[in-house]
Amino acid sequence: MSHPTLFFYPRPRVDVAEVPALAHAGAVLLTDTIHATGLAASLREALDSWTKPLAEHHSSKVLLDLALTLAIGGEHASDADLLRCEPDLFGDVASAPTISRMLTTLAEDAPAVIEAISKARRAARERAWTLAGAHSPAAGVSAKSPLVVDLDATLITAHSEKEQAAPTFKRGFGYHPLCAFLDHGPSGTGEALAIELRKGNAGSNTAEDHIAVTRQALAPITYDGIVFEEALRLDVVVEELVICELKVVERFLPVHTAQLLSQLRLTNRRLGYLLNFNVGSISEGVRRVIR
Repeated sequence: MSHPTLFFYPRPRVDVAEVPALAHAGAVLLTDTIHATGLAASLREALDSWTKPLAEHHSSKVLLDLALTLAIGGEHASDADLLRCEPDLFGDVASAPTISRMLTTLAEDAPAVIEAISKARRAARERAWTLAGAHSPAAGVSAKSPLVVDLDATLITAHSEKEQAAPTFKRGFGYHPLCAFLDHGPSGTGEALAIELRKGNAGSNTAEDHIAVTRQALAPITYDGIVFEEALRLDVVVEELVICELKVVERFLPVHTAQLLSQLRLTNRRLGYLLNFNVGSISEGVRRVIR
């Protein structure tokens, strides 16, 4: 049985007939990119477990619609109305209550959903870079001319008491997300790899957040046949509950604690230990870290 949103977005025909103009016709470039890179198919397969068999709207279509909504100027989930008014371009778009229920379902299993989305994005990016050929950001990359990932924090204003919004260092109120972009050089724009939503009072140079976002950014990258399948590598995990990070250092530094805290957060664990073997007594080289 084929799913109602199997093909996701219509493939409109362009001609010079005298017909009324369509709003957001430029978004055809985005929907064509979704199809060309295989993102629609990869994401549908990745998120199939979170979609009921007889659901009218697949969870992957809902997420893609939300991404398109942001791309054409929307700011809220309810702004999906921008797509809903042009079914010839965007197909069937879920209602606001359906979008809300789908997001709630995905949030209940967030770590697994994020990993599934990451794999779908990796497949789409690899396909896009392959299609780009000599124009791929990976073309001509070497030790002297490496791929460059830029980390940048930016402020987003919230006009009401939204979840996790907080005062910012510029005396505003809202969020302070940290973004990782792949630098395409002077001939292209940046390519978003990872964005972590943070409270407005989060610091711009917080090592823990930089480590976490860098690992998220590397996870979906495929280059020269090498897949960063496990950007996060754990030294020792005890009973699938406790992370032990092994060190041979003169002394523990704040960055070591920040690294372990990032591992705990990314793996949804609570307890970890830093173990330093460069000490006279092992009891002197143990630090307990709780998230």
